[in-house]
Amino acid sequence: PQKAKNLVVAGSKEKGYKAFFAASDSEHGEELWVTDGTPAGTKLVKDIIAGPGSADITWLTRFNDKVVFSANTDDYGIELWISDGTEAGTYMVKDINEVGNSEPVGFTQLNETQFVFGAFNFESDPNGDGSGQKWLYVSDGTEEGTKLVKQCKVLYPGQDNNSERHAPYMRVGRKVFFKADNAEETAGGELWVTDGTESGTYMVKNINMQNNGKGDAAIDHMLNYGNTKLFFKAWSQESGNEPWCSDGTEAGTYEIANTVDRTATSGNGVGGNLTCVGETPYKGKVYFRTEHDVYGAELGCTNMEKDNYTVFDVNTNEPTFDNKSFPDPGVVF
Repeated sequence: PQKAKNLVVAGSKEKGYKAFFAASDSEHGEELWVTDGTPAGTKLVKDIIAGPGSADITWLTRFNDKVVFSANTDDYGIELWISDGTEAGTYMVKDINEVGNSEPVGFTQLNETQFVFGAFNFESDPNGDGSGQKWLYVSDGTEEGTKLVKQCKVLYPGQDNNSERHAPYMRVGRKVFFKADNAEETAGGELWVTDGTESGTYMVKNINMQNNGKGDAAIDHMLNYGNTKLFFKAWSQESGNEPWCSDGTEAGTYEIANTVDRTATSGNGVGGNLTCVGETPYKGKVYFRTEHDVYGAELGCTNMEKDNYTVFDVNTNEPTFDNKSFPDPGVVF
């Protein structure tokens, strides 16, 4: 997952690599640009809305040697686009919502030839004002290969301010985990998985059973662990916000640890309020910020096994609970 306005590198060894980004000038407005790192190789790809009008390029995401993104035009509204860095190779993939905006988000490559995303269509957003549901779509970058996968309420982006890199879409193997509710909205925001087919798209587990199972589990901070499991943060009434693991099955989806094992006056679990997850696992462990009962907000890690949880008291000044290190998301160096 990417920020709404971002820069992304795409290409191949044979064709070379370029960085795609949105930029604005007085002649063209905000449009798609590309650069090879030189002034001469930095240029407008295509003036999607001719003249000074802006196409509002958002959610740029790499798809093999191309990029996919959301763009706004007078004729079609906000729809799915693709580009190989050339004017001729930059075009709208499909007018998904023929009477309004599809507003596609969450582009995530699923396998060698497809990516998934959430979007409005006429049936899911009949008022045409964005008050409906975004359903799950799959695409191979062609109009005929862009199809509705399942009618489920795809939820995007993440809820946490530190979740830009770990918003609720994450590929693990040849499946993508994502955050959604069913179309009837009877389960709340929970963990779902898809292989790009309707039968292979389902809710993995209803984690928050409040309100007859309609409670939102606040899924966030997803991370691919060894291409076999998903690390993520979820909220349950019993434990609060804690680290979880899933292999895509209900039986294989479990809370890794109840890091703060006590109950608030509300009756809900306090939770370690996991956030700031590192970009990749390091030596078989996932690192994150955690609120510890003794040390305060410090660096925590897990190897994904049940009850495996370690905290490092980085700021050791006494009283240690009041002196917190507040670690930011780390990177493997």
